[in-house]
Amino acid sequence: SAFLVEGQMDFLMSWQSGVKNVVASSGTALTEDHLRVRRRLADELIVSFDNDDAGWEAGERAVDLAEAHDFEVKAAIFKDYKDPADAVFAGKENLFTAIKNAKPAVEFYFEKYLPAEKFDVRHRDNLKNLRMVLEKIKNIQSPVAKAFWMKELAKRTSVDEKVLVEEMEKLALKKEFAP
Repeated sequence: SAFLVEGQMDFLMSWQSGVKNVVASSGTALTEDHLRVRRRLADELIVSFDNDDAGWEAGERAVDLAEAHDFEVKAAIFKDYKDPADAVFAGKENLFTAIKNAKPAVEFYFEKYLPAEKFDVRHRDNLKNLRMVLEKIKNIQSPVAKAFWMKELAKRTSVDEKVLVEEMEKLALKKEFAP
């Protein structure tokens, strides 16, 4: 397992707090080559980026890249803190709790993009968000893991799994023919 953070201070504070499997991506600089090297050392990647728009965007990009490289990816969320370094300043137990409670990345996407109440596809925003989640699931390299998350998505949205697969395939075709 490796704990991936955004910045050098997050790395340093995590290391000093006792998390020895921490690596930093230096913001948006994470590349496929970095992940290939990490893949030799770890099967699981726990991702935590800054709690701001740029951090969320970089975090999602890191998750997508890691899923495509067959990592088991989890998201560690520091909702009351800007980043892991701030969490450590408030008490190193905050860091360990967030890592221990890290969720599978797709589960994190379900919570972020799908409404907590009953899913209603008639609302355009719900359909748009469903497509976002489908894009994330499509990135998963393992067919077994992908099938598991499609079943979970079908349960969560009450949309037939076959229909979700068809929607995912259409998303792929749209990208192929996009200008």
